[in-house]
Amino acid sequence: MKLILQSDVTLYNQFVLAQHPNQFLQSSDWAEFQRRLGRQTRQFLVVDEEVSPVEVPTIESVMAGLMVVTMPLTTGFTYYYIPRGPIVYLQIPVPDQNEMWRTIVAGLRKQFVKKDRALFLRMDPGIAREEPSDLRSILTSKYPVEYLKKSVQPQTTLLLDLTRSEDELLQQMHQKTRYNIRLAEKKGLTITTGWSAKEAADFWKLLQETAERDDFSPHPEHYYATMVEALGGNWKTRDLCGVQFYRAEHEGKTLAMNLVLSYGDTVTYLHGASSNDGRNLMAPYLLQWQAIKDAKAHGAHYYDFWGIAPTDDPKHPWAGLTRFKKGLSGNVISYWGTQDIVYHSIPYILYRTFRRSR
Repeated sequence: MKLILQSDVTLYNQFVLAQHPNQFLQSSDWAEFQRRLGRQTRQFLVVDEEVSPVEVPTIESVMAGLMVVTMPLTTGFTYYYIPRGPIVYLQIPVPDQNEMWRTIVAGLRKQFVKKDRALFLRMDPGIAREEPSDLRSILTSKYPVEYLKKSVQPQTTLLLDLTRSEDELLQQMHQKTRYNIRLAEKKGLTITTGWSAKEAADFWKLLQETAERDDFSPHPEHYYATMVEALGGNWKTRDLCGVQFYRAEHEGKTLAMNLVLSYGDTVTYLHGASSNDGRNLMAPYLLQWQAIKDAKAHGAHYYDFWGIAPTDDPKHPWAGLTRFKKGLSGNVISYWGTQDIVYHSIPYILYRTFRRSR
């Protein structure tokens, strides 16, 4: 097997979209968004040379695809990050999968690590825990592997099957959730969508209010503005990422907004914000229901609620958010989590020690 840098990403896109559910964080469009944030990105395929020559690979010869973001560190060092990736063809035998992981890690080391001054490779594959693989046993002969206690991307999420009818989707929701949706409809809330710079600015303003109330740190304003510049638009085709803001208003006042992204067979609820006013009008429930209906009409197969607590612990910081999302129904999916594959041990230890001390 060989790791091949892709300048023409046609085959890369074809492979990534063929693995389900689709992961927008590994799309070419997300790579463009990252570039607009000032980060270098590269896209690779792992090709089985016994199936087709690496000079002219075919979809049948591709074992994995990965979009790698080069992330800056202090003192001129970097690390590689593969968000919700690599995307892996899981139907290959385990020995070949092991060779695939070694090809990815060693290929990046050989081709780019020295040039980029990269200390480690971080990844959180979009692979469910039902497909176990101990990267330590595969790579430890050459590269130490550290499993992070806190994943970069949500390790547990809720995935709603959109192939069911709207009536079925409503019936499988919690009774209180259905009541809140109907209450919001009766109160005359209006739902609109958009992707303008003004929508991004309004969302950021509302997000600050939410962050202060719920005690979390959001992305900076330019993050959302750049996302809209790169990805905002109608969900015209499922082959491209499309970002839209959903807005719930009552008597001219914005009560809640959601940032929703479509890619391939999956629509993802990425971020939400709500006002301190009018909370009895249940705007977030109606926003979700409208986005679910739109996703279904768009032809998506899944609606991803993007992160829930891994357990039902009432003290977990996401406990309230998890109750809200589970009320809308869906299947719980747990991923592998985030791993660091270490290229340079001593600088990595110093980096981790510094991070823990902050």
